[in-house]
Amino acid sequence: MPPTRPPRQEAPPQELNLAPIMNMVIILIPMLLLSVVFMEVSVIEISSPSLCSASCGDTTHRKPLNLSVHVTTRGFEITAYGERLPPEPGCDPQGREAVCLRDGQDARADIDAARGLLARGEREAGERALAEVTRRYDWRRLYNVISRLEAAHELDAPPAHREHKLSLSAASQVPFVMLVRVMDVTRYRLSKPRYETDEAFWGASTLDEPLLPIVSLAVVR
Repeated sequence: MPPTRPPRQEAPPQELNLAPIMNMVIILIPMLLLSVVFMEVSVIEISSPSLCSASCGDTTHRKPLNLSVHVTTRGFEITAYGERLPPEPGCDPQGREAVCLRDGQDARADIDAARGLLARGEREAGERALAEVTRRYDWRRLYNVISRLEAAHELDAPPAHREHKLSLSAASQVPFVMLVRVMDVTRYRLSKPRYETDEAFWGASTLDEPLLPIVSLAVVR
């Protein structure tokens, strides 16, 4: 009888050791949590332009405020009661802007230069240049004018017909960050209706009562 090969013995199955993988997961979870970037999102209430103002139902024949701000590369055109406001002292008397830039110049070239830097991928330099252009706009004087108009309207209008809406538009060259800054400046009522210095204006505290909380974002012209 020929010799026979002994039967092959298979090793018993071994259980998978998951301890190293679990240890790695436990280590990675805190590291991932520490690397998470939390973003604070702010919402600004805006609406499309309406064909009828808030005073359509006003039977007192009082002229509606219809306050609007148009941002240009030279400043702010402001319209109230259907008429464009004349330039403030120190601005070009022949210009359309009621509130001009601090230096009275046109910021179009600087805005184009900032956009060029951003388009070339130089983000830090572009944002710095855009911030310099933003500082050239007279935000304190804009607040003073809006606050004055709104206060006069509050005295003239009964509570049921007071308007708290701003129509906002901008020239095509104006970056969107300018529109957001206008919303921030005109949305909150500060502790004083008028400020003479930039330090007092930017350091002022806001009140619980809003100034113009509803913004109607018009088409950029």
